[in-house]
Amino acid sequence: MRRHSPRFLTLLSIVSILLLPKAPIQAQSIAYQEIQRLGRGTVLLGGWRSDGKVLAVGGTAGIYLYTPSLQDIAHYDGDNIFALALSPDGTRLASTNSEGELKIRDASSGNILWSPQTDDYYQDVAWSSDSRRVATAGQGGFRVLDATNGQELAIFNQNDGQANDMAWSPDGTQLATANDKGIVHIWDVASGQTVAILNDAVAHSVTSVAWSPDGHHIASATGNQVGVWDTTSYQLVRQLTDANTERIVTIAWNPASTQVVAGLNGKAQSWDIATGQPQITVNTTGIVSLVVWSSQNILATFEGDILHTWNPTTSQLLATVVEHNRVISGISWSPDGTRIAGDEVQNTFGNLRIWDVSTGNLVAVAERAGQNGVQGRGSAPLKWSPDGARLVSTIVDKTAGIWDITNYKLQNTVDDFASISQPVAWKPDSRLFAIGAVTSVDIVDATTGQVQTTLAFTPKDGDLDASANILAWSPDGSRLAVATNGGGIYLIDATTGQLIYSQIVNYGRGGEPYAVFWSPDGSQLITNQAVLDAQTGQVIRQLDIVGHIMTVNRSAILLASAEDRGAGISIYDLATGNVLTSFLGGSRAVTALDWSPDGSKLAASNEDGTIHIFARRTSAHP
Repeated sequence: MRRHSPRFLTLLSIVSILLLPKAPIQAQSIAYQEIQRLGRGTVLLGGWRSDGKVLAVGGTAGIYLYTPSLQDIAHYDGDNIFALALSPDGTRLASTNSEGELKIRDASSGNILWSPQTDDYYQDVAWSSDSRRVATAGQGGFRVLDATNGQELAIFNQNDGQANDMAWSPDGTQLATANDKGIVHIWDVASGQTVAILNDAVAHSVTSVAWSPDGHHIASATGNQVGVWDTTSYQLVRQLTDANTERIVTIAWNPASTQVVAGLNGKAQSWDIATGQPQITVNTTGIVSLVVWSSQNILATFEGDILHTWNPTTSQLLATVVEHNRVISGISWSPDGTRIAGDEVQNTFGNLRIWDVSTGNLVAVAERAGQNGVQGRGSAPLKWSPDGARLVSTIVDKTAGIWDITNYKLQNTVDDFASISQPVAWKPDSRLFAIGAVTSVDIVDATTGQVQTTLAFTPKDGDLDASANILAWSPDGSRLAVATNGGGIYLIDATTGQLIYSQIVNYGRGGEPYAVFWSPDGSQLITNQAVLDAQTGQVIRQLDIVGHIMTVNRSAILLASAEDRGAGISIYDLATGNVLTSFLGGSRAVTALDWSPDGSKLAASNEDGTIHIFARRTSAHP
């Protein structure tokens, strides 16, 4: 069962407090409610029910229950799951979250049955085979709790390292705990005494530990090795290694206790513990971060954003779920308002995803065919063409991708980017799009991917960073507005390439411009700092809108804003600059915002891997 270090968890706890909206929520003149949620987030861990008929997985967007054929059973929302265990009798779920809370839920309803009201920070959880006890790992050591009421039955203190994983013996008399010093402790649950200490002299952290179903062996993962220990002599009897994997984080036993399987780089592989020879291999597209073997001889694996089940005897793929996804860094509505595109953040193999907004279903996954996904956080420059035929996004290798929406295939690329976060903007006729750079903008043919022309501008005095941050075409496509990181606004004639005017608007709490939009009639340029006369560049009125992620609805009446690393969203009236309402955009930080084309809905992507759709309530309630 994979977990995070206490230091990381403590930092997350601090960050989660900081994610709350910084601006006070004012008396609401309008109110928004969530009407749809897209995406399932990533999977961190999971396990089978003892009868092999239910698979429980947990991750950034809560808990999901699946059948062996990966049909949906239930989804329990509300937690960023760090540890999860389904009771062997299938009636309860035990989980810990990023807040260090332990929760015991009814597996049928998702209702919380009990949660300890203590100061301990719970990190890991495991059920005894009789479903009557729960073992926990926390900053206060290891505890064994009564699964009915949470009463403490035993406590073990381990002083030679931080716990990473734990596993009960099949008969429920012993508990194996693994730590970050390469050591596995075997405890007698009744007496609280140490029975044995397993140490293979490798200084790597033990990331996973698993007891064989027959109780005769313990497997432990350390670095790229799996050690198999005899539970009578507590001697190391087998060392299994994969040279192509840097770190094994998940292992499991087959029902017969004759094989141990590990998640590796590009595959899951089992070994015969009698001979040490590889037995079964199922090939995947990435590093397998979760592998669990059911009593019905079905193997479940998770890698990147794909959940699989396999027949381990034949290595046949049985079922796949692609709805789980990584963090979405950029979102864009289709022009007809029926779909939303999301761009994943990931070092490798990040995909472009398309959802149907009305049903919430994932309708397409546009794979990058080996190219990297958008890397880093913040709003990725993902834009849907006005005619709905194409999407443009930037890729981590500093290449822009042009996607054909008729078949969700990569049509063309534009190379030699200076930065992965360069802004893009479609011309209203959908034939061209602009890509911002430092003191220049490239105009690209959407069909060929070739740069047609480059529009350059000279930085105005006071603009300390003339890197293009936001681009906005005028409604008639004749002019292009460029906002820079240094607070400059430059209006360029798109036909002649001449600079019409420049202006500095980096005043107020908002700092640099994070939003630039044209009024529908083209008479005004609107930023979070000011409203400008589009003809002259003169400031009509100043604004002081705070945030780092912003979007303006198409009627240029409302602006939605989210703080950097913040979970709160504020809606501003652009006529006055006042906050109309504030609300949470999800359980974690908002990564991107986009209004629907008709301005009736607001989409917000969240660090938990989901996209939340909000709509204005017909009547506000206190």
